[in-house]
Amino acid sequence: MNRLRIADNLILLGVALAAFFWMLEAVIHVVIFNHGDLMTECLRPGTHELWMRLLICFILISFSIYAQATVKRLRQAKMSLQQSYDALESRVSERTAELDTAKRALEGEIEERKAAEEEKFKLLHAVETAKEAIHLDSPDGIIEYANEAMDGLFGYEKGELVGKHVGILNVNSISEKLVS
Repeated sequence: MNRLRIADNLILLGVALAAFFWMLEAVIHVVIFNHGDLMTECLRPGTHELWMRLLICFILISFSIYAQATVKRLRQAKMSLQQSYDALESRVSERTAELDTAKRALEGEIEERKAAEEEKFKLLHAVETAKEAIHLDSPDGIIEYANEAMDGLFGYEKGELVGKHVGILNVNSISEKLVS
């Protein structure tokens, strides 16, 4: 708290130091150099002493004005930095919340996909192991899929029917097999 008060009153401090210097210079001239009495030396110094004291006082007061302006700029910069920090913290919190929401949504999608994959695998396994002949054809009549029962029914090895036209299948030979 005291540091704030001193920093707020640097100009006043400079003026006080200048006044103190003026008085100290007068005391030194009276005590050490025996130049008259203290009141005369304070109020009416010689020309040389007057200019020297004025120069030193000007330097002290100028420095205190500069120091006060610097402290003010530093405070403004600190406030601006704090505001930027607060805004950044807010954005980080918002973005973290958004990412957390997106993460939960992705986890949900992953679970849904896993469940769909499991269902797909079960259905594929059911079709693969079915005792009935099952096949899928393209609109052009090309066999895209045939299960093992289909391959065996027509006397082909596993996967041999895929890519062939359905016209190669001999339905009459199946009828004979089913009858016997």
